[in-house]
Amino acid sequence: MKLYKTVLILFLMSASSLGMAHGGGHKQVSEDQVVEIAQRALGQLSSVEHGLAIGKLKPTWAKLDASNIEIVERGRGYFVVKAYNPQESDTTYMLISAAGELYDVNDTGKFSGVNKE
Repeated sequence: MKLYKTVLILFLMSASSLGMAHGGGHKQVSEDQVVEIAQRALGQLSSVEHGLAIGKLKPTWAKLDASNIEIVERGRGYFVVKAYNPQESDTTYMLISAAGELYDVNDTGKFSGVNKE
């Protein structure tokens, strides 16, 4: 099952890369836009339970400054973003596609099929 998930994620990411390479595909976001996307996602994750393993984040995440958010890995078709909340002394990681879509959030920074496990 784990191999199936890995293959599926890699296929979806490569298909999205192909879509961006041709007209009509999604435009690749800049690193600054990735940080903005992460900030918005943290705000949403702190206001509503989205069914992710990390659950609903505390309200302090909604006001996290961009200086506490950084891209820690950039791969083909994805970014891994680290957000550190000094008020909670906690770190959260986000997997964001090159097109700017939030794929996953966890507290390890390891995402099956896209980076080292």
